[in-house]
Amino acid sequence: MRRSFWTDRPRQVSKQAYNRYSFMVFGTVVTGGLGAMLLISSVLGMTTWQGNELAELPEMSISDALNHKGEGASPFKISGYLLASNPISMPDEPELKVIKGELQISAKFRDSGETTHEMLYEWQEQVDGVMLSQVNRLQASNQAISVDVDLAQLSLRTDRRARAKLQYDGSSRTSRPIAIEYQDQTFPLADLPTTRTVTPKVLRQYFPSGEKVTLIASIESGQTSKLVAPSGQELKILRGSESDIRKTGATARLMFGLTSFVLLGVSYGLGTKTARLRQSFVVRSNQP
Repeated sequence: MRRSFWTDRPRQVSKQAYNRYSFMVFGTVVTGGLGAMLLISSVLGMTTWQGNELAELPEMSISDALNHKGEGASPFKISGYLLASNPISMPDEPELKVIKGELQISAKFRDSGETTHEMLYEWQEQVDGVMLSQVNRLQASNQAISVDVDLAQLSLRTDRRARAKLQYDGSSRTSRPIAIEYQDQTFPLADLPTTRTVTPKVLRQYFPSGEKVTLIASIESGQTSKLVAPSGQELKILRGSESDIRKTGATARLMFGLTSFVLLGVSYGLGTKTARLRQSFVVRSNQP
């Protein structure tokens, strides 16, 4: 392919056509690379490693854990409901009892390319301790075992449906935002120039009390037994039962495989078109 010295693109090829060719090359590489990575992940079972890890561990019931005597057992899996004796209520939903929760309401200001944030409300709280129970609520006849875990490692559920809206000082198109409204609460904004764009933000996360979990743990025996981190490891808390975890991993593996074939097909199609376009550039660039 003969190139023009001044523009560094094929002779007699327009800038628009060459930019389109460059974009197609980029698309071929990106879709092919993503497809290859997803295919490798699917073949190697990278989404099923948690389920495979659980399958290799012995299982223990809550009753057996409570009656365990002697030295700490080697790592095992145990399922149940993670509960707190004194669960916390989310401030915006008192009926929702949680082990740990976080709520932030803020405003993002954008003016002349500069972005700033103002925190209007911030709440974060967690219980003192948790236990693993056979049922999802504490009862006098229920068996439950204490869990010695750093609650900072809990994977919180993010509520992506939580939204706040702006309040304005009038109904015209030139009205200024004066407050952010979230449910029945109103948070006033500082006086701002009319040129500023205001976007309300809500971060709402929580770990509900009574969540079905599977733990990889060991036992510390004493006057009362409790679940602790295995020697040299950390205590793992996985959402759902073992069957749920294995099913989720298998579904993700299938989706990765199907998506990889789609991306590789798109990459092949783009690559074929790119090769034909390049050949046409070769012909055009060599014409007198």
